[in-house]
Amino acid sequence: MKNNRIVVDLSKCQYAWHSWVTTCGNYKRAFKPEFPTVHGHEFDCDAPAFMSGLSSPTPVTMLEEASYKRLLDTWIPCVTFQVTANHRLTYTGDKATSLWKAWNERVFNKKGKKK
Repeated sequence: MKNNRIVVDLSKCQYAWHSWVTTCGNYKRAFKPEFPTVHGHEFDCDAPAFMSGLSSPTPVTMLEEASYKRLLDTWIPCVTFQVTANHRLTYTGDKATSLWKAWNERVFNKKGKKK
C-alpha cells in the first residue's frame, strides 16, 4: 500500500530498500533506466517503426511512435521500509527521496555513543 501521509519512526525500521516504479505501479526496477521504456522494457529509439499510426510519408522512429501513442513510462523513486510486526510502508515521489536520505544518514552516519 502506498500512502505518503503515514509518519514512520525510523528507529522502528528493520531495513529499507530503494527502487524505481512506473507511475501506474506495474513495473519496478532497482535502478532508473537510462533509456526510454515502454511497459518496463527498453527499446532502440532510432529503429524505424513499422505499421505507424502517424499519417506522414516520412519514416518515423520507435521513439516518435511511442511518444505519439503516449506509451512512454514515467519512472518515480520508491522506498519501502520493513517495520516491526512484519509490516511494510511504501513511499513514492519526493517523500521517498527525502526519507531515503534520512534513512541513510541515520544508518551510515551514526556517531559513537559517549560514556
